[in-house]
Amino acid sequence: MQPKVVLATRILSFETMKSMYWKYSINKKNIYRIAAVFAVFTPKSLFKLLLLRVISKKPLLAVSLIEHIGDIVASQPIATYLKRTYPNHTVIWVTRSAYIDLVSEIMGVDHVLEIQCLTHWIMIWKSNIFDTVYDLHTNTQECSLCGIRINKKPNVINYTNYYSNSNLLEARCILSGLPVLTEGPVFKESISGQSVFERIDIPKTYMVIHCKSNDERRDWSRDKWRELVNMVLGNHDITIVELGLRAVVVSDSERYVDLCGKLSIIETAEIIRRASLFVGIESGLAHIANAVHTPGLILIGKYEGFDKYMPYSGYYKDSATDSIIYAKGPAANLDVGEVYIKINRKLEMLICE
Repeated sequence: MQPKVVLATRILSFETMKSMYWKYSINKKNIYRIAAVFAVFTPKSLFKLLLLRVISKKPLLAVSLIEHIGDIVASQPIATYLKRTYPNHTVIWVTRSAYIDLVSEIMGVDHVLEIQCLTHWIMIWKSNIFDTVYDLHTNTQECSLCGIRINKKPNVINYTNYYSNSNLLEARCILSGLPVLTEGPVFKESISGQSVFERIDIPKTYMVIHCKSNDERRDWSRDKWRELVNMVLGNHDITIVELGLRAVVVSDSERYVDLCGKLSIIETAEIIRRASLFVGIESGLAHIANAVHTPGLILIGKYEGFDKYMPYSGYYKDSATDSIIYAKGPAANLDVGEVYIKINRKLEMLICE
């Protein structure tokens, strides 16, 4: 067992107040949102938790990770471990509203608590309403709304070293004081998600591409994606489905399908699950592909000072030689021909099967 992690954040330290003032100065609306977190949302959450304690008649255990898709999916084995280890507790996953459906679908916890921001979560944690807390956030992570940073003791992992010797799951375990788990995430089939195939006509054989992450430093260029898609469509009888928030490729081919911004997270997962191949940059959808065991090719380059790192546990980690292509420098440096050769090999193997 790792050392017990203790919250060391001071809500209204001088540095925090400076950061809050900066948030206010660039957007006057922020002051009202910050005030609402202190005066409305936190008391409301505490009331819900008190009521849950009375109704369940069990100790409350919180596991908190408020964003993003990839981090949440990668951390799924933690929920399985906690449910198994604490059968007599009410296990509650704390997250933002955008991820409620995702957490409810894959975690199998007893309750999901919606919060507004990291500061909202910090205030609930400091209230000591939970009997046990496992916080998965990276040390020194800052609330995007209020400017308050989450500080923990011991300070074992932060943004400068979280990929040095661990993948995302292992890092989250260390950050929360859990034993280091090694199993991969599991994203079970969803009946609600499968309904997407009733309203969207997609051929039985298709590959998925995901071209844009929430950090452009991980991305490949639009021109390279378009060149790659044209090469695949020109040499293989397969449909390409692009997923994400906004389309990058935009092809006139009848065998290109743009589903960007048209699906829920759960529907997106089912599209990825049935794909013959997933090709994309390191992103939340790549973590979903890992969790549903779709054969993949992930483009990874230097990021945040990490020259070569492994984000995944489970399927893609075990098949890293075939599933990940590393760039020398940022992912943008990868050559289209080099990527196509790997895809061509994978598609030929699928045809043979």
